[in-house]
Amino acid sequence: MEIYPEIARCVSCNTCTKSCPQDIEVMKYIQRAVRGDISKCAEISFDCIQCGLCAMRCPADIKHYHVSQLARRLRGKYLDTKSKNLASRLKEIENRKYDSEIEKIIKLNKNEIMDLYKNRKIEAEEEGKGGD
Repeated sequence: MEIYPEIARCVSCNTCTKSCPQDIEVMKYIQRAVRGDISKCAEISFDCIQCGLCAMRCPADIKHYHVSQLARRLRGKYLDTKSKNLASRLKEIENRKYDSEIEKIIKLNKNEIMDLYKNRKIEAEEEGKGGD
């Protein structure tokens, strides 16, 4: 709330949620931010595409998408478990190891990309479960 004090002005009208093309519960993640629950705010707002429709219709003039972006950045930087392979993975990216795989992904349709995303392996989660 310190960075975006205007979120305290939320009147709980739910106009933001009703206007979201991603069907995100916008008011819910704003309330999580008000309570300081950055992790849950980031989780709820994950699919936000930063279109700004929520903000355009907000009577309290809240820029919801800025709050969601900050929450996701804070969660990624400070709250999520870091993969022990991060440094080596970044080096592989710099060395263009994944260029051909990226080219394949670019050619996929929306449903194929969504399936790929939903079924992905998250290294940090696997490490926490005793995996690699």
